[in-house]
Amino acid sequence: MKTVFVSNFLDHHLIFLCEAFIRGCDEFRFIATESDGSQGFQVSTKRDYVLCYDKSDEKHLALKAIVDADVAIIGSCPNELIETRVDTGKLTFLFSERFFKKGTWRRFIPRTRSAVMNRAVKYKERDNFFVLCASAYL
Repeated sequence: MKTVFVSNFLDHHLIFLCEAFIRGCDEFRFIATESDGSQGFQVSTKRDYVLCYDKSDEKHLALKAIVDADVAIIGSCPNELIETRVDTGKLTFLFSERFFKKGTWRRFIPRTRSAVMNRAVKYKERDNFFVLCASAYL
């Protein structure tokens, strides 16, 4: 099974998970959508399974991996990557912290409502799309 994991960058929290995917999958790729590690984490792009979507020479390979994979697990990335993946009809998981972790009243804030609608809700009728909540509290 071909599996792709898409997130903003590969940090030390995800390396062990990626190595488990490598052992359990026929083919595995991690797609980093930011190669600069702007959140202060040590970023690892030196591993052979990592492709950097924001680098021009790897962008095409990253997009091809996202489209060709049997299963995609998608975290922080541009919304157009989610749409491209969901349109393939293949199994797709979106993982995120809880959308309303600071309270469900935030669904009434136009910016928050729009972000949740564009990121996940508009795909709710698709049979191949699932949302996973991920955080230190779950």
